[in-house]
Amino acid sequence: MRLKLLASVCLAALFPFFSGCGSSADKEFDRHLSYGKKFFEASEFPEAYREYRSAVRIKPESAEGHYGLGLSYLNMGGPSNSVSAFREFTKAVELDSSHKGARVKLAELYLSSRNFEQALKLAESVYNESGDQEARMLMAGALAGKKDYEKALSIMEELLRVNPGTSRPYMVAASIYSASGDDERAEMTLKRAVAADPEDFNARAAIASLYHRQKKALAAENELRKAAAEVPERLKLKALSALANFHIAAGKLDEAEKTLKEALRESGDRMDGYLLLGGFYSATNRPADAESVYAEGVSRFPGVLTLRKKYAELLLDRGKETEAEPHIKEISKTDPTGYYSLYLTGRLKAARGQFIEAQGELQESIKEEPSFPMSHYTLGLVYKATRNYEQAKASLGEALRLNPGLTGAKFALASAHMLSGDGKQALSELERLLDKYPGYLPANLAAGSIHIKSGEPEKAEKYFTAAAESGDSNGYAGLGSVSMMRGEVKKALGYFEKALSLDQSNIEALSNVTGIYVSSGQSGKAAEMITRQMTASPDDARLHFLLGKAAAGTDEETAQKSFRKAAELRGDFAEPRIELGRLYAKKGEYDEAASEWKEALKADPASLPACMLLALMNQEQKKWDEAASWYAKSLEIDPRFAPAANNLAWLYLEQGQPDRALPYAERAKEAMPDDPVISDTLGWVYYNKGAYLKAVSLLKDSVKKNPENAGARYHLGMTYFKRGQLKDAKAELAKALKDKKKFAGSAEAVKVLKELEKKNR
Repeated sequence: MRLKLLASVCLAALFPFFSGCGSSADKEFDRHLSYGKKFFEASEFPEAYREYRSAVRIKPESAEGHYGLGLSYLNMGGPSNSVSAFREFTKAVELDSSHKGARVKLAELYLSSRNFEQALKLAESVYNESGDQEARMLMAGALAGKKDYEKALSIMEELLRVNPGTSRPYMVAASIYSASGDDERAEMTLKRAVAADPEDFNARAAIASLYHRQKKALAAENELRKAAAEVPERLKLKALSALANFHIAAGKLDEAEKTLKEALRESGDRMDGYLLLGGFYSATNRPADAESVYAEGVSRFPGVLTLRKKYAELLLDRGKETEAEPHIKEISKTDPTGYYSLYLTGRLKAARGQFIEAQGELQESIKEEPSFPMSHYTLGLVYKATRNYEQAKASLGEALRLNPGLTGAKFALASAHMLSGDGKQALSELERLLDKYPGYLPANLAAGSIHIKSGEPEKAEKYFTAAAESGDSNGYAGLGSVSMMRGEVKKALGYFEKALSLDQSNIEALSNVTGIYVSSGQSGKAAEMITRQMTASPDDARLHFLLGKAAAGTDEETAQKSFRKAAELRGDFAEPRIELGRLYAKKGEYDEAASEWKEALKADPASLPACMLLALMNQEQKKWDEAASWYAKSLEIDPRFAPAANNLAWLYLEQGQPDRALPYAERAKEAMPDDPVISDTLGWVYYNKGAYLKAVSLLKDSVKKNPENAGARYHLGMTYFKRGQLKDAKAELAKALKDKKKFAGSAEAVKVLKELEKKNR
């Protein structure tokens, strides 16, 4: 309402006060632009970014505002910021085609992305108009990229004759010499760069890089050490950082840590040393050390948002939401509409299960900064947690487009495909991830699980073996599942016991071991194992559930009590309620069974077993409408769940509605193309629709895969009969009836077979 009123005031006073409204906006724009320049000159790039962003919101047509915003993005670093910088420089040139600075920066970005033709074209246009020396050097770089070294070097040699007083032309010339294979000239030219400007650390770093490429590791290290000792105080941190990176590349992590600790001591009244050391600890999987460094840095520099952001994000990574919250609130107070503060707020809410609120914060973050991959990644995780898998895939895909190296997003994308029933695409994503990171444990476990679910133990084995080789308990449990599928129970037991020796709380392994004991008549031994584990974790609902499973066949009272306890301990645990329902159904107490299964659905609205049990029970009681509604509910949970689609098709067939049955039977066939029962259902649907040719093909396939299924043989025989293939019909109907067991349609099979026998007399 306030915005509308303000607009009305301005419109009502349009003629007498027009210049006043515009003047206020102009002043605000100029203020943001001025602050942006000051922050940029002070190397406070995030602050410069905020000011320039505010400026272009007031005047979207300002080329200078977009140019400043592009420079801020570029100096903040990272692939997503480079994309944003390119967008802003492009906008600046669209608004002012003569903007030299934006055109030069665009040429630089084209050059760095190896688009040499476009870089050359843009740099030439700037040089031809203004004689700009930076554009001339970019022309040389683009020509070198096109491997026209002779022309590139002639440009640089001319520049060095005209303007030899700075290090920059020497640096560019050296890079071209190096690209052309002339390392000797490159080294000599870099030394001239150092002589031209002894304070330019970049020239020293380039010499070290050249030595490193030539495998002169000691010379490279010495050059960096010498630079760290000789450069001015203001560049010492940069030199020590480069030396630390050299140590990291060489695998000398102890040396790198020592160097970064020195950088922290040398940083004085700057916070960069904390960022460098904290970043090192994070990258080398030492989160506790990183947390300690960031905490000290925030304590010393409480007003520096960059440090506080890193600290808050690390706390979230470590599951310390309560500790992260005050820092996130402080960041949001200082920068309430900033994309990073919105991202952190969204992450905090997501960690607390407040998914709707998290979604709103993250969407706002993306509006503020569309090219920040972590907002897309976190939003994808929120969508996945709320079972919105298609949107999860879209958000995770965008995160990976912006940052292809985001391992967590790759795994989350595979997981979203898996959860949406697309195991093939999930495996494709996991295999791409494992090609790059063969030992990535979550991906190996997930790939193995998909193959187990698909009934492919041989394919699952290699992934679980890789996980087990890393000493992971779940890897051994997976190998146990592989052995179980092969019928190698003794071998499976060994794997499950190995998993438990590594992690006594591995429920999958414990469940399988106790299951093996129960199936071999050793329920007491199974219960003893579970009870022993309960002493360590008396309130673990899963253990009470397992105890109920162990007792279900021999001691119904204990089973019921254990299932009840498991349900009480965890409100979102559907399985104990499902098993309670089974106990009631076994005794014919169907109302009580239905009540438990409905409670299971309250605990987990996506529980397929609960829906299917309710559907089957209603179908058995000939409550067709109720059964159909539960099958439909199952398909809402998982549209590719073939058993529900198949059974619903069969239900409609039983009610004489083949047209309603057909789409469900086809859906089941698409999801499980090799299942003979599903082929039988779809074939019988086609039979009932009079499409006998289609029916024959499917029913023959079903009988071939499951020749003992009398019902499928009856269906095939009847289809042959309708097609006039009487000899084939007689053979199939006779096989269907040979065991004299009744099946649905057996009376009709007897009648038609007698008819056929009469005709043959």
